[in-house]
Amino acid sequence: MRIIQVTIVLSLLSSCAFANVKDRKSEYSVADLKELVRPFYSDGCSRWPEGTNDNPEAWLECCYEHDISYWMGGTEKERLSADLELRACVTEKFSEWMGFLMYYGVRTGGRPGFDTSYRWGYGWKINRGYFELTELEREYLQSILPLKGEDIHNYIKID
Repeated sequence: MRIIQVTIVLSLLSSCAFANVKDRKSEYSVADLKELVRPFYSDGCSRWPEGTNDNPEAWLECCYEHDISYWMGGTEKERLSADLELRACVTEKFSEWMGFLMYYGVRTGGRPGFDTSYRWGYGWKINRGYFELTELEREYLQSILPLKGEDIHNYIKID
């Protein structure tokens, strides 16, 4: 019961935070995007272990892929899809209970209205909320992402 109450409170707080979505234009130019978007980086599993003592990176790759989606941002539906993919990946690589825990953690703590380095759309220097990415934005973001097959460790910054 307590978990449900906390989730409801967090949902209300994050919906209030969208009153602060900063100066969202209907479309940005490439020059705007170069100013508004941070280079891609991942913080691994965002204040959560990347694995176990025996396998320290057991689900790190899952978190890295999840961070790509969170860095880009987009719609609420896209966020749900990214979170479900994280859950499935962690379940496959480790266990169902760990996938469950991580899924509920990101659903609660990754809302775009939160001022954290791991929120939905964290690649943007502005709070975009759940706005759909335009074709130009999506193309630009994908053009500055790491290439498939690159060593993910080159992009992970864990504090």
